[in-house]
Amino acid sequence: MKKSCQNCGYENAEKDKFCRKCGTKLVEIKKIDKEKSEPLEKEPVEYKKPEPINKREKTPILKDNYEIPSKMILGISFVALIISIAAISSAFLVSPSSLSASTVKTEALANDSVTGEKVADGTITDSAYREFQESKKILLLEIKLLIIQFLFHI
Repeated sequence: MKKSCQNCGYENAEKDKFCRKCGTKLVEIKKIDKEKSEPLEKEPVEYKKPEPINKREKTPILKDNYEIPSKMILGISFVALIISIAAISSAFLVSPSSLSASTVKTEALANDSVTGEKVADGTITDSAYREFQESKKILLLEIKLLIIQFLFHI
């Protein structure tokens, strides 16, 4: 039996795998008897929805599972405390022009605590002013010490 080329129709020998005229690969075609063949029965197939590959539990991001670390809170409060101390210290250490030694008014006559001299109404001596400034510095140092003791539980 000869093989016929599907491309050009040339009759080739049965043992040939390629057409001798055009070079196309020869395919062997078998005839099937309709009487002998049995129809294929198709079985009904049920469709199943595929499950998602990555199943993740839905968790709220910033509600119940979010915990602020205690070290972070301590650090933030410490920085805020230092800033407030610096602000208070600068307010006490900077003397406004109204507190100069010659213009601060007092309510009554007083004695200078250092020299014992009488001071006129409406004035303050240099020594009293210096004593006032020193007491402010001591007070601020004591406040800072108390804060440090509180923070570090000394």
